[in-house]
Amino acid sequence: MLGEQATAAIADMYRALGTQPDHSITAERCAQKLLGVTPRTTSEWLAGIDL
Repeated sequence: MLGEQATAAIADMYRALGTQPDHSITAERCAQKLLGVTPRTTSEWLAGIDL
């Protein structure tokens, strides 16, 4: 969909980010803990969009 060149650039970016310790998501830095929320199950999400 994006083309080979764009896809390769995105993959390279994620590989580079994966080597940086400040870009990893630890249990202490996860959105669930920081926002104080619990993710919905797939069934709950689908029910919320009337599917």
